[in-house]
Amino acid sequence: MFDPAAKGQWIYSGPDGTPEGCPPPHGGVTVDPQPTREDSPMKIGVIHRISDPETAQSSGQSLFEAHEGVELLQFCPSQDFSAATCIWEAESIDAVRDLVDPMLGDASEQTYFAVATEQAVGLPQAATTST
Repeated sequence: MFDPAAKGQWIYSGPDGTPEGCPPPHGGVTVDPQPTREDSPMKIGVIHRISDPETAQSSGQSLFEAHEGVELLQFCPSQDFSAATCIWEAESIDAVRDLVDPMLGDASEQTYFAVATEQAVGLPQAATTST
């Protein structure tokens, strides 16, 4: 519990040091970084640290096109294009990494992670196709 009288300090009550009223660490949620077939496709977040914005923009254009098994759901660049975040949907982190890293080359360094969809807010959904 947050107590303003405690000058911005949390009051800890749990044996594991969690604030009162908060779930224990990880909240009982199990995160599997490489999902099984039943869990796929998964949402994958990518943080881009862009060292060469011009090259990254030109090299990365094909990432906006359709690729089998990998779908770009969201792209959010900074105003100066020195950083960006993306949300992808794919079978695995490796599927996204194998597409993105060769395209951007040395123009950008990426960090990839499995999105905790149960805790995420405002997560984009993949487009559905009708038959």
